[in-house]
Amino acid sequence: MANFPFSPDVERTAIVLAHRPEGMIADRVLPRAGVNKREFTYAVHDRQSLTSIPQTLIGRKSAVNQIEFGSRDIQSSVRSFGLSTVIPNDDERNAPAGNRPSDSAVTSLYDLIALDREKRVADIVFAAETYGANTGTPNTKWSTLATSNPIGDLKSARDACLKKPNKLIIGKEVWSVLCTHPKIVSAVHGITSDGIVREAQIAQLFDVAEVIVGETWHDSAPKGKDAVKSWLWGKNVAFLHVAQNPAANGGSPTFGFTAEYEGRRVLNRAVTMGLQDGIEYLVGEDVRELVTAPDLGFLLTAVIA
Repeated sequence: MANFPFSPDVERTAIVLAHRPEGMIADRVLPRAGVNKREFTYAVHDRQSLTSIPQTLIGRKSAVNQIEFGSRDIQSSVRSFGLSTVIPNDDERNAPAGNRPSDSAVTSLYDLIALDREKRVADIVFAAETYGANTGTPNTKWSTLATSNPIGDLKSARDACLKKPNKLIIGKEVWSVLCTHPKIVSAVHGITSDGIVREAQIAQLFDVAEVIVGETWHDSAPKGKDAVKSWLWGKNVAFLHVAQNPAANGGSPTFGFTAEYEGRRVLNRAVTMGLQDGIEYLVGEDVRELVTAPDLGFLLTAVIA
């Protein structure tokens, strides 16, 4: 198979940029911030710089207190992620009107790239080592409905955050328990019978801007074996303070962000195959997921059985 250099595919890049993979929450948990080069620096904030009160009083003839901010610059670089597939020219020519196999192929490729990113973000955000001392475990798991106290556990976790959190991250398995938990239903609806609550109601109850439920899963079985459904967002919950528009440097302190270089894009090249040849489509992006202020989050682990 003869390969030729890849060329930018502007039309299909627009399709991929407009495509929103269903159920993915990574971009809401660690939003993207553009960087100008593959290698970049970003600021990491320490607890003291975020909370200590400096001397601001100025005497009539005294010098103004000069502050050295407690952030430190860390060197990092984006990593490249991508997948490709080949569409025979004959398939494209013989497809039904209005249905181009190449369009479906590039969005399907990006769905898989996004699923991989979803797992990377979940592994970071739901890892106890990310938070240092800012972790806890309920005395009674919430799946023990009669004696557990998710309201008290969540309020304690929220209040332990260094800065008021604006996001509550919950995995699907935990959400299925929490949204029907008798104490939650009673607090929201004022009833003790069976009921269900919505994300917006939980957000209001715990005074956060949004509740984000991770509903994605992957097949973790070895190739050739029966499928094993594994939830990417497991049995933890996290309160986070995430800046609305994070930046690698100069922005507001944020729990974390995703450095993005050049953005997601599609490339293509002609390949020699069969009688009609074909086109190879490559979908990729250059990103790095980072935690910059772990004190701006709190993780509750193993909240359900």
